[in-house]
Amino acid sequence: PDKEGKAIAAYLSSAKSYIESVKQMNFGIVAPPAAALGKEGFLQGVVVINGDSAKMVAAQKNMIASEAEFMKMAGGLDMKIGYNPAAKTVDGVSLDQFTATFNGQPQTPQEQQMMMLMTMMYGPNGLSGYTGVLGADKMISAMGVNDDVLAATIKASKNNEDPLGKGVSAKVNAALPQNRLAVYYLQIDTIASTILDVMAAKGVPGGVKLPPNLPPLAGAVDVEGSAVRLDGHIPPQTVEKLISAGLQAWMQQMPGGGQPGGL
Repeated sequence: PDKEGKAIAAYLSSAKSYIESVKQMNFGIVAPPAAALGKEGFLQGVVVINGDSAKMVAAQKNMIASEAEFMKMAGGLDMKIGYNPAAKTVDGVSLDQFTATFNGQPQTPQEQQMMMLMTMMYGPNGLSGYTGVLGADKMISAMGVNDDVLAATIKASKNNEDPLGKGVSAKVNAALPQNRLAVYYLQIDTIASTILDVMAAKGVPGGVKLPPNLPPLAGAVDVEGSAVRLDGHIPPQTVEKLISAGLQAWMQQMPGGGQPGGL
């Protein structure tokens, strides 16, 4: 119990230091292609953080180290933490690599479930990510993404660009309040396409495809006095295409594939 208490206290202390050092955070999560599921984890994404870079890096390292003790307490799994400074350089930015591999031999149903969950989240080789400092007040972190995504993230961060707010997202931005604390986009077509591809790979009759680059669902958060205001926008075009794809998938499950004269 004393060891567990120390691990929890160390993690909370590091998390507090990290939060206090952050001024602004922007993140994006990547939906992996269906063919990669089982080979890669489904948690893939990047984060751009503005704040005290030195304190954030130190706190992040301490939090990762504390997580090994959590895993032992949660499911009896042995998590090995690795930290490799200056593991690679992308677009002139030196990136430290952090890894976590799960070496336990699950015996109980609970331990087996935990191992299955970790494999789904991080892939069969465990967690792998990178963190790099772009300046005294800006850093990036990435998990499970390739070098192309890393390079694009670094480029956008250096130039203070907002690629998520442009392109197809620009179509929904105009429908949201322009004065806001936070905004989020949910690229539902990408998620749905991955699900449909997985179903097809499992032998479920399909062939349903969504048009690419549909406008995302979007939301914004703002504060007015003591009240928190939430605004959202659901693009009609995206809803129409999702309903159409759902009907096609349903019809193909019908006897005869939904074709006239099917029994």
